[in-house]
Amino acid sequence: MERKKAISGIIPIVIIIFSVSSIILSVYHHKEIYPFGGNSISYGDMSQQTIPENLYYMWDVLHGKASPFFT
Repeated sequence: MERKKAISGIIPIVIIIFSVSSIILSVYHHKEIYPFGGNSISYGDMSQQTIPENLYYMWDVLHGKASPFFT
């Protein structure tokens, strides 16, 4: 009896996971995003936030204005 309850509680979660995964993978395939193409989803964030932030931080580290171990 307990096993049936556990399985019946897991089935909706598995259906949701499969549905969301298939939607995301179909969008990736349509837009030719990795692993189905050469595009990346991190391109926009990388160019606007990550690279400039790290470059400015490294500039401060190299010029003695910041610590490389603590920010």
